[in-house]
Amino acid sequence: MDTNDIETLIAESLNLHADAAINQGDTDTPDGIEELFRIQTFAEAGLLTTDSGLVLHLDDGSTFQVTIVRSR
Repeated sequence: MDTNDIETLIAESLNLHADAAINQGDTDTPDGIEELFRIQTFAEAGLLTTDSGLVLHLDDGSTFQVTIVRSR
């Protein structure tokens, strides 16, 4: 697995949990997951970087960037 695979895995997992919390009323999801409005990879968001990572957009308009770096 490389950083792009991890990036995709995390993004898809977060999207599945957010969808379950919002659309299906699933109560077995992490607290706060329903506040995620959109999840994008750095490439999808158009960030000028070669790093892998995610941009998390929240309902309140705030955004967070999470960089994924392989340590070994």
